[in-house]
Amino acid sequence: MKRALLLFLAFTAAWLAGCDKQDDGPAPELTLSGGTEKTLATGGGSESVTFTTNTTWSAEIASATPGEWCRVSPESGGAGTATVTVTAEANPDTRSRTAVLTIRAGGLTETVTFTQGEKGTVSLAQKVYQDIPAEGLSFDILFDGSLDCDQYGAKVLIEYRNWLSVEQPEEGESSYRIGVTVRPNTSSSSRSGRIAIVDKTGAGLDTVTVEQLQQNVLKWDPRRIEHNYTADVISSELQSNTEYRIEIEQQEPAWVSRIESKAASTEELRFQIGRNESKLPRTALVIVQSTNSDSPLRDTLTIVQSGIADFYRDKEVITIQQATEGNVDLVFMGDGFTIDDMATQNGYYETSLRKAVDYFFDVEPYRTYRNYFNVYIVCAVSNDRGISGSLDHKGETLDTKFSVAYTDVGNSSGMEVDAEPALEYAEAAPIRDVTQTLIVMIANCPDYGGTTTSWSNGISIAICPMIENEPPSDYRGVVQHEAGGHGFGKLIDEYIYYSTALPDDMKASFRQWEGFGHNANADLTDDPARIEWREFYELPRYGMVKAFERAYMYARGIWRPETNSCMNNNVSYFNAPSRKKIVERIMELSGRSFDMNDFLAKDA
Repeated sequence: MKRALLLFLAFTAAWLAGCDKQDDGPAPELTLSGGTEKTLATGGGSESVTFTTNTTWSAEIASATPGEWCRVSPESGGAGTATVTVTAEANPDTRSRTAVLTIRAGGLTETVTFTQGEKGTVSLAQKVYQDIPAEGLSFDILFDGSLDCDQYGAKVLIEYRNWLSVEQPEEGESSYRIGVTVRPNTSSSSRSGRIAIVDKTGAGLDTVTVEQLQQNVLKWDPRRIEHNYTADVISSELQSNTEYRIEIEQQEPAWVSRIESKAASTEELRFQIGRNESKLPRTALVIVQSTNSDSPLRDTLTIVQSGIADFYRDKEVITIQQATEGNVDLVFMGDGFTIDDMATQNGYYETSLRKAVDYFFDVEPYRTYRNYFNVYIVCAVSNDRGISGSLDHKGETLDTKFSVAYTDVGNSSGMEVDAEPALEYAEAAPIRDVTQTLIVMIANCPDYGGTTTSWSNGISIAICPMIENEPPSDYRGVVQHEAGGHGFGKLIDEYIYYSTALPDDMKASFRQWEGFGHNANADLTDDPARIEWREFYELPRYGMVKAFERAYMYARGIWRPETNSCMNNNVSYFNAPSRKKIVERIMELSGRSFDMNDFLAKDA
C-alpha cells in the first residue's frame, strides 16, 4: 500500500511537471522601412512610416513643443506590414520643432524623429508696385529674410501669368532680389496682379501686388456720321481714359454745337446740327485731343450733312408701274408724314410706301398677276408727324392729312380714317373709277393695328401701320392681311375672339356682304354639296381644302376652308378659295372672264 502511494505521487508529480512546460512560439520582430529621421513641411503636411512586425503593435507621437501640432494614424494594428501617417500643422513659429514617433510591438520599440522647419520671415522693401507704365518694364523686388536665399521661392498666381513673370530669388548686394517682368498692356483698362513669396515647401510667406496702367485711349465710335439736310441731334461715343478738350471746325455760320453732358469713361457725346438750307453738302470736324502732354492723343469725328433735297409736292403722283395685261388700279398714300419726309432722293415717304407695294405683291396670287396692276403713290403732306392716339401720342389729336387714328389704344387694333380727303387724293392718280380702286393708307406709326373700311359700292380703304413687331404681326403681315385680303380680295377674318356660336345678327350681316361679293373664304354651312369651295373637293392636289369650324371671330356655326391662312394670323399665305376669289376680282376689273383651268395652271 505504501509502495502504491509512492508510485501514484511520483506519477502525479511527473504529470504536473509536464503541464508546467510552455511553448512561447517565435520571438517578436519589428523592422522599419526607411530611416529614422524625417522632415515635415513648414507649411504643414504628412509623412508616412512603414514597418513590419509579427505581432500586434501600437504607435504614439510626442513633442516637447506645446500644443497638439502633429498626430499619427492609425495608432494600433495587427501582425504584418503596416504604414502609419504623421500629419503636422503649419509651423507658425520662427523656430524649428521636433516630434518623436514611437512604435511598440511585443516588447520591441522603434522610434522615428520628425523635424519641422521654422517659418521663414520676409521683410519686403515694397509691397505694392504702382503705376507700372502700359508699355511694360522689368524691375526687382527686394526683401530680407530669416532663411538662406535658396530656401525662398517666387511664383505668379496663375490668373496673372499671361502678363507677369518672375525669376527665382537671388542674393543681391545687401538683400535678396526677385526679378519681375511686366509685359505691355494693350487694353484701355488698368490691371493688377499678385506675386507670392514662398518657402522651399511652397508655403506662402508674403504677397507683392503689381499695378499696371492702361493704354491711353481717345477714340470716336463711329468716326464718321452722314446726315440729311434736316436739323437733328446726333451722337457718337467717345472712349477715353485721359483728360481731353474738344474743338469743332466748321463753316460759318456755325451749324454744329455740342450738347453738354456728364463725363464718363465711355460717354455718348451729342451734337445739335442745324437744317441745311443750301443744296450743297457741308462738313464739320469735331476734334478731340488729350490735355496730357505726356500722352498727345487725338481723334476726329467727321460730320457730313447733305444739301437740301427736292421735295414731292402735296398730291403729286409717283407712278410705280403700269399694267401690261389688265388694267387694275391700286393707290398707296400715307398719313402722318411731314414735308421733311417728302424728299425725292431716298425720302422717307417714298421708301416707306414702296416697301408697302413690295409687301402687297410678295404673296400669291398677287406675285403671279402683278402685271395686271397699275400702281401709284399719291404724296400727302401732314402738318404733324405720327398718328393720333398711338402709344407716342396718347390722348393727342395730331394735325394729319387724313386724320388716321387709333380708336382704342391698348385694347384694340381698330383704326379710323377720314374717307373724304382720302378719296379726293386717290383721284389725283390717273385711275378709271375710285369705286373700283383699292386705297392703301400707310400710317406713319410702329404700333400694332390695322383696319379696312369697305362700302357696298366697292370702295375700300385699308389702313396699315408700319408695325415693328416680330413676323407675322409686322408691317408685311398687316399689308397682306388688310390690303391684300380685306381690301382687294374682299375676304373675311378667319381668327376667333369668342368660343360661342355665330349670333343671328352676325349671320345676317355675313349674308348681306356675301351678296356684295365678299366673304369667299368662309361659309355658314359645311355641307359638301353646298359649301362655297366645293369645287376644290374633287381636285386631288387640293386635299388640304376642307371645312374647319371657326371664322369671323366665332368658334362655332361658321367654317373656313383650311387650317391656316393670312386672314387668320397674317402669315404670308392665302388659302386656295381666297386665291381663286382674288384672281376672279383681277379678271373682273380687267374686263376679262375668269377661267378655272387657267387659274389652276398658274396657281402656286
